[in-house]
Amino acid sequence: MKHRGCSQTVSFRLSGKPLRELERQAEEFGLSPGEMSRSIVNRYLGATELKEIFVAIEALAELHEKLSRELHGLSGEVESLRRDFNRAVGGGRS
Repeated sequence: MKHRGCSQTVSFRLSGKPLRELERQAEEFGLSPGEMSRSIVNRYLGATELKEIFVAIEALAELHEKLSRELHGLSGEVESLRRDFNRAVGGGRS
């Protein structure tokens, strides 16, 4: 991608609830909606710590899923062993 100089216009459309919230927050800080959008984008792009937190959360979610599947499998094995044990103990009393 070519760099087009020191600055470039970036635009997008908003409507509904996101637009109302942008306008509300912009007014709260005494900014125009465009200035508020620029501020939000700048903060997001500079928030490397936040991005690292999201990556860590995603990794934890994947680990949780993996461990949940393994635990489910182990639960099935324990249940099978219990049935085998009950049959063996019950069969010895006959």
